[in-house]
Amino acid sequence: MCRRAWCSVTLALIAALLAASAPRSSALSVPRPRSADGREVDSRESFRADIKRLEAARTRDDPEVTAFKRGTAYTISVLWTPQDWDNYQAISRYWRYLRNWPFSQSMRITAPIVGFFTAWSAVVCQAKSWGYVWTMPLAPLTIVSSALVLLLTLRTNQALNRLMDARSAWGRSKNSLRLISSFLATRVYPVNPSAALLGGRLLCTVGWSLRSANLGKCDKHPTAKSKVQSVDHEALEILLPPEEAAWVGKQHKPVLAALDRISFLLRAVADDPEYAERRLATESHRQMLENICELDQLVGACERLVATPVPPIYTRFTSRVLLSWLACVPPSLVGSGLPNFAVILGTFFTTYVMVGIDEIAIEIEEPMRLLPLNDLCISIMSDVAGRLAPEDNMPSLPWNARSIGAQQSQPSGGAPN
Repeated sequence: MCRRAWCSVTLALIAALLAASAPRSSALSVPRPRSADGREVDSRESFRADIKRLEAARTRDDPEVTAFKRGTAYTISVLWTPQDWDNYQAISRYWRYLRNWPFSQSMRITAPIVGFFTAWSAVVCQAKSWGYVWTMPLAPLTIVSSALVLLLTLRTNQALNRLMDARSAWGRSKNSLRLISSFLATRVYPVNPSAALLGGRLLCTVGWSLRSANLGKCDKHPTAKSKVQSVDHEALEILLPPEEAAWVGKQHKPVLAALDRISFLLRAVADDPEYAERRLATESHRQMLENICELDQLVGACERLVATPVPPIYTRFTSRVLLSWLACVPPSLVGSGLPNFAVILGTFFTTYVMVGIDEIAIEIEEPMRLLPLNDLCISIMSDVAGRLAPEDNMPSLPWNARSIGAQQSQPSGGAPN
């Protein structure tokens, strides 16, 4: 009896281990139909399911997404909604900012420098009470402050220009991807549904591949020595068939490989003799290639922003002048006859303002770590899926249904998957 019970427990444990080690299929996954030779055939349902799987895997709370983000509730690292703008512009923002000031990102970043120069001002004040005169006239400090403000302004403007260039490049990339998906839905899908869906999957990988090239994909629990990967294998494996994912992932620049693959796909559809009577129109083909060329140029623009910072000598010179100027602030304030509390308080606010401006410029100089790249990639996938695989069927056109309505309704449900 004991032996039988022991065998039952052993078999149950083995079954549990096998069940745990077996690959689990996602609840959102949809089995793909197979052709006569056993190969999987893509469908709009499986395309939408894969998009939802990747969206669920890339939430805002994922450490991979939040590894490089800075800021609190209102940050440029996420896409804003009208409700965000309403809260951001509310008059109560003044009290909210004042209440959260001690815990703000700017205070945490500037705290070491602000604390050091505040302590230095206290030392200068204490030396005056002991009879040591550490003072200097205020006029030279005022003259140098004009040059320092000019340096900080020019550097901040350069950093803002880089941020706007990066956001513009990603916005134009999103527009080009949407245009290509529209052409795939209206021109390629009526001719070759499988090619159109594969093109849509490649379009979705363009955003994630560009994000990985610009930002990198860190470990699940990033540290100071985390390894940064330039290929987003997870996105490729979810969106693409195994053979396509393996080929794109092995290339030096997956984003360019995906664009090249789309170009070859369009050429194959246009030259296929089986669709000689309904082949891809020359004008539509040319427009899609132009959008692919536009994407290629935008990839190069993002690479330049990542690889080329504001000249470091400019940053070093500004920091040295700033620190030297701040060191002269307490002696100048003491020499002007201010009481000790005014000297310490004035040094504190002056250091916080000047160092804060410099730190803001440093932060926005690297725009790819601030932009909402994760949200943009998800938005790109949603737009592509909305055009190639919409949820509802497109109604047929009431006129010339045989030559126009039948083809136009196919991308939404008129044609077999």
